[in-house]
Amino acid sequence: ISLFLVLMQDNHDGILHWPLKVKVTFTLLNQLSSNNNQSISFWFDTTSNCFQRSTTDMNIIDGISRFFSLDLFEKNQNQYIQNDTMYIKVDTDFQAENPKIPLTGSTGGLLNDEEHADTI
Repeated sequence: ISLFLVLMQDNHDGILHWPLKVKVTFTLLNQLSSNNNQSISFWFDTTSNCFQRSTTDMNIIDGISRFFSLDLFEKNQNQYIQNDTMYIKVDTDFQAENPKIPLTGSTGGLLNDEEHADTI
């Protein structure tokens, strides 16, 4: 399973500090047991154009190409899909401290390296 995000232009962009320094956590929610949610956290790469203030309607997308194994998902899909519905929670943390070393992955802008990711 891959997850991607995009920053879109908004009327409130003027009150934000750019580039955004944000920690993002994607969580695939297990609908049968909250003990088996699948999460990964990453920081915006502040040097990437994907996370600068938008000059058009939306920026270029970026994301995590290998968030969750499709094989594992298919074996356990009854945990993650109920009534044809899957929930993915996105948390943003503007207060967390950025790591001292830049964490970028093969996708360019976001961390895509399990060695450096916070997996919950």
